[in-house]
Amino acid sequence: MTDVSEHARNDRRPSLAGRVWTFIRIMNVRLRFIFLMVIVGLVVGYWENITNYYDRWTRPQTSGATGQAEPDVEYFCPMHPNIIRSEPDKCPICGMPLSERSKSERESLPAGVLARVQLTPLKVYMGRIATSPVGYELLSREIRSVGIVDYDETRRAIIAARIKGRIDRLFVDYVGRTVARGDPLVWIYSPDLLIAQDELLSAARSLEQAKQAGGIALASAQSLVEASRRKLLLWGITSEQVDEIIRRGKADTHLTIYSPIAGIVTQKDVLEGRYVEEGDNLFTIADLSRVWMEVKIFEDQIAGIEVGSAVEVTNEAYPDRVFAGRITFIAYTVDPVTRTVSARVNPLRYAPSGKCSETG
Repeated sequence: MTDVSEHARNDRRPSLAGRVWTFIRIMNVRLRFIFLMVIVGLVVGYWENITNYYDRWTRPQTSGATGQAEPDVEYFCPMHPNIIRSEPDKCPICGMPLSERSKSERESLPAGVLARVQLTPLKVYMGRIATSPVGYELLSREIRSVGIVDYDETRRAIIAARIKGRIDRLFVDYVGRTVARGDPLVWIYSPDLLIAQDELLSAARSLEQAKQAGGIALASAQSLVEASRRKLLLWGITSEQVDEIIRRGKADTHLTIYSPIAGIVTQKDVLEGRYVEEGDNLFTIADLSRVWMEVKIFEDQIAGIEVGSAVEVTNEAYPDRVFAGRITFIAYTVDPVTRTVSARVNPLRYAPSGKCSETG
């Protein structure tokens, strides 16, 4: 029974020629399907050109025997320049009425350009289309962060008492007052200052007497006057005040201390009638003509930021203004709490043009 079944199964198995013929029929069906899909794709892709050629072939030819000259105008679609008709019509693609033009005025396209699209000014405006010449521009990156405008530490001065004494009058009596260079600050009484003035006047009188004797006495008297004068200058007394003491020939019980810089009084550490010692702070004055900004930059934005980089700063307080400056300092550590790096922009100046020049 087993041998008979095996022979029967072998008889039903197709031969090699049958299997080859079946494979050829299957491939023939598949190839015809693929060929049909290629034909459909070509027709769909080139449908516009096919219709254009068909229109050209079916267009009636004008005969010279009829005495009618071929018109010198044609109609085209501004949106699809390949659509050309001999009579007024609508574009079969976009439905836009065809525009008229002279055949002799047809613009020849540059080599390698197949078509050109023409847009009306309204289409250009609605499409937000703009052109700009190719050129070189600086690359910029916008970073939104927290910045604090502060005093320029290099333009701050602490006015300290160079001699001990009593403040009998304050010419600057509140924080925030604006002072100019040379403005009076305090009127001070000091016994040491009175003694120094007497020494200067005594040396000046000795100099007048030594001018008649000359020689070594004159040189010694001049040296004594210069030493007394230098002592007062080192105490903050101006050269004009010293000249006035010598001219008047009388010591003054009070002298005025003047501001060495111009700016805003940011701190006042003295009261009228108070005694001060040598080295006590009287005022802190900051020049606000130039300030800097401490900005906190997140660690994932610090790449590409270097010392000397030009920056433009905008803020919510003055949204229509742009302040220009350069990065002059970058901290060497990251704040572990905020994960930011401090950078300093200096100087911070208003740029009316809205663009940084060489300073950024």
